[in-house]
Amino acid sequence: MHTFGKVCLWSTVVLSLVAIVLTAKLFKNRAHFVKQKLQYEEKIEKNRKDLYDLRRTVRQTHRDLTHELLGWNPYWNDVPVNIFDQNNSVEIGIGTQHGLKPEVDPNDPTKHQLVYCFQQGENGEYWFVGDFRVVTVGGDVATLEPNWKVSAEEAALWSGEKSWRIRSLVPSQHQVRFHGLELHETRFREELASKQSDLAKQKQLLAMATERRDQRVAEIDGPTNGAADLEHHLRQNLPGDAGAGQGGNADAKNRPREDVVGLITALEEAEEQRNAIVAEADRLRRELLQTLTDFERTQAENLQIVESMRKNAVHVRRRPKAGSPDASVTSR
Repeated sequence: MHTFGKVCLWSTVVLSLVAIVLTAKLFKNRAHFVKQKLQYEEKIEKNRKDLYDLRRTVRQTHRDLTHELLGWNPYWNDVPVNIFDQNNSVEIGIGTQHGLKPEVDPNDPTKHQLVYCFQQGENGEYWFVGDFRVVTVGGDVATLEPNWKVSAEEAALWSGEKSWRIRSLVPSQHQVRFHGLELHETRFREELASKQSDLAKQKQLLAMATERRDQRVAEIDGPTNGAADLEHHLRQNLPGDAGAGQGGNADAKNRPREDVVGLITALEEAEEQRNAIVAEADRLRRELLQTLTDFERTQAENLQIVESMRKNAVHVRRRPKAGSPDASVTSR
């Protein structure tokens, strides 16, 4: 075979082998690309559905927001305020140019427009202050008065240093909640006032009971701080105006001993007096007994003396006269 033919043959064989390898890689890459295409198509379809759901959610949220804002609009942000502490009225920096008017019904001046005020907190949040009546209004200024009874604790929380948010409308469900909280606070304040009144009465009764107890203790134990307490005690216990002035002191001196030094001390003094009287009576009884004994002894001695004298007298009477035989015998 010619050399050129051999070269062409082997070239064909090599190219065929290269073509086989490249074809295999081509089919492998094609399968991979097809798989990726299917995955991307699934992701695109899924994202299309998610996008549709998100758009529908956005439209629904926008409708809900619009519906919700119907109960809150119109409102004014960053409104400067000036608070008057005398009557808790508030002056705000908006007026008729911003849509405020002094009354709702021109035929009834007592029906004022209500606005709802919110005060900005330290962290940027807003908290509800209360509903106010628009009593006077100008072009760019208006005066508001609270539509409820403001307590001192509430008024102390108001601050004119930060701007307020004013709303002309608040949804009814929130108004019911605000009124419920206000009713709860009113009931709580009434209960607190009642408990404070009861506490004051209890303290008064306790003071009266303590004073009465001290009086009873003073009546039993006597005053503990000397003459000052004694005088005060006597003045407190004297009826009517008897304890006032010099007449009270004079009457106090004539009071029973137990009213002066106390019942226990008076009883101890009476017992000491009784013991002294009993001791004196015992001494007198012993003296009387000794006197009686001495009297009986003296009486017995006197009887003995009388008896001896009687015997001597009898013996003398029986002695014979001088010159008689018996006398001579006796003389012997």
